[in-house]
Amino acid sequence: MLNWLLAALDLLLLLGLWGYGLLAYERLPDRIPTHFDLQGNALAWGPKSSLLQVLLIFSGLAAFIVALSALTLRDARLAWLNVPHKDRLLCLPPAARQEALSAVWGFLWALLLAVLLVAWLITWMIARYAHGTPLPGGLVIAGWVLILAYLVLLASLLGRSLQGVLERLEDKQGRGRAT
Repeated sequence: MLNWLLAALDLLLLLGLWGYGLLAYERLPDRIPTHFDLQGNALAWGPKSSLLQVLLIFSGLAAFIVALSALTLRDARLAWLNVPHKDRLLCLPPAARQEALSAVWGFLWALLLAVLLVAWLITWMIARYAHGTPLPGGLVIAGWVLILAYLVLLASLLGRSLQGVLERLEDKQGRGRAT
């Protein structure tokens, strides 16, 4: 259930990003900031089409993560996937393995959430700075820190979540053999 909620939130964020980006694009000057420091100060400038490149790059990253999550669920052999507890995953029967991989699928959707939040932050910074509105440096730094903290939390939770699912499935499998 949580995986589908994350997927729906990711889709809304991506569609909203494109909507916001295209609305902002119409109002942008011909030259916009293309690179920023961590405090939100513009370091380089380029044509306004650079905003579309940002949207396309992040959409490509989103497509890659969606494809990776689809491959994870479809191909439960795991030969190409590097995940925590892979050896334990390989010992499970294919149906149980696929159930355990739903934790990896959820991780990928949660990762996409962070990617899209970065895209929103960059798009907002471009639009705001291009119109001469100074960026509140503390807010930009706080945004980056929060996104980084989210990624660290997410990475630490993947192993624990997968381990919990594996223990439950292994217990279930062990009880099935005992009867």
